[in-house]
Amino acid sequence: MNPTSKHLLGYAYQLINDDVFIEYATRHSYGSEQPVLSWESAKPYKVLKPSNGLDINYSKYIDYVIESILRNEMEIDALTKQRDELLPLLMNGQVSLRNCD
Repeated sequence: MNPTSKHLLGYAYQLINDDVFIEYATRHSYGSEQPVLSWESAKPYKVLKPSNGLDINYSKYIDYVIESILRNEMEIDALTKQRDELLPLLMNGQVSLRNCD
């Protein structure tokens, strides 16, 4: 499947996050530090594509879920960065927390 329009992104997102595809990608990837799945290795993977527009309807239905996941990932990244900057300062006493009771 080659999603050529945004209308199929939800369907494609679901397919590549499926356990079966992840297992396939793991078996066919190369590299030890950061495994990579090449396009050539991914091409033989067979995917069913509904002909009645179900894939487009499904994509429309889960668009908000995907947007929420992406937004949450960005928030997690920002919070992780803040934690990594503040934790050393807390540990060595350069910063302290006030009790707000």
